[in-house]
Amino acid sequence: VKGQIPYLLGMKIRDNSLMEIQRLIANLQRLMKARGTNPYRLSSDAEVGSTYVRDIIRGKVQRPSHDHLAAIAGKLGVTVDDLFAEGRPGADAPLPGAQQAGEPATARTTIVTDGLVGGRDFPVYACAQGGPDGSLILSYEPIEMIRRPGPLIGVVGGFAMYIVGDSMSPRYEHGDLVLVHPTRPARAGDDVLVILRDSAEDGARHAMVKQLVRRDDSAIKLRQFNPREEFTLKLEKIGGVHQIVGRYNRT
Repeated sequence: VKGQIPYLLGMKIRDNSLMEIQRLIANLQRLMKARGTNPYRLSSDAEVGSTYVRDIIRGKVQRPSHDHLAAIAGKLGVTVDDLFAEGRPGADAPLPGAQQAGEPATARTTIVTDGLVGGRDFPVYACAQGGPDGSLILSYEPIEMIRRPGPLIGVVGGFAMYIVGDSMSPRYEHGDLVLVHPTRPARAGDDVLVILRDSAEDGARHAMVKQLVRRDDSAIKLRQFNPREEFTLKLEKIGGVHQIVGRYNRT
């Protein structure tokens, strides 16, 4: 049908190609601003070529590949449908992964309450300072339940935790609330919550929030920003590595 573009098998055919592309461009620009990223960095992070997002925005790509859109949407923490929508709850939630790998964030934005949906079923855990190395003691039971933030809608086992200390400043400050995805694989440059195998008192767990530098079959290398330092942990000492997908800033 004239004016319709099938973006992939199984998706509904869209009814106005020009309007859809214009909406895609507007949403990409809005989401990139919310994440603190740009077309080149987003294209690189999504592994779709260095200029793909820029070319979409400039109107050079009239029929974007669904696979490329899925990769871009994943890096923005939304779905492909969200990219073409008028607006979705949680679509503007900031993602720390949008910052350039290896560099702490300096511009800090807040997840607004409009990005919280559904009932209060999202657990928040407390932390205590675990040592001078920036390690934390993560509570066993949640201290409160809040409405679910956009990046973790439909994610079983997602949770939030409070940052204690300043070892990741200025990326995260004392009192910030970070959002943790329990199963999304972390890649080099992602911020992560590392759960250690040793337990503290009352079933609490030792943990740390750092940036993943690299991992292999025997160890992971991590980075912190304050003081700037890199170090290695053996996998045998690690109970889990979970990607951080967003944050609430301290007010």
